[in-house]
Amino acid sequence: MIAAMLVAIVGQAGAALANGIHSKEPTSRRLAFWATGTALLGVVEPALYTVNMRKRSSFYAALLGGAVGGLYFGLLSVKAFAMVGNPNLISLPLFNEEGSLNLLHTCIGVVIAFGVSGGLTYWMAGKGQKSGQAAPKASIE
Repeated sequence: MIAAMLVAIVGQAGAALANGIHSKEPTSRRLAFWATGTALLGVVEPALYTVNMRKRSSFYAALLGGAVGGLYFGLLSVKAFAMVGNPNLISLPLFNEEGSLNLLHTCIGVVIAFGVSGGLTYWMAGKGQKSGQAAPKASIE
């Protein structure tokens, strides 16, 4: 259960970071970068509710990133060896086992979840805008 929570949280962080990179508003960028940092440290609610739930495609990309990371964890039987309240990047040593590659597979799964959710979010955000067209200018006549 701890491993599945870890990739879900990292997936939300990846989608929030992609939203921050793609956004053009300074306040939205700042909020997305802050939410990414807090999600990587285990507090996922700012990334989930203030960044990813505002855009449906971002939320779905975060879910897909967590699912792909969870699939990797399931195929390789990644497991945690201690309990923690909310898994984060600081709790990665919980996955260390002497004589196995469990910690390496944990790191690979985390990178997969982060990359898939961030990449899908960035791709879908760019797909939502029409290429080559500028935003309409407001005119006062």
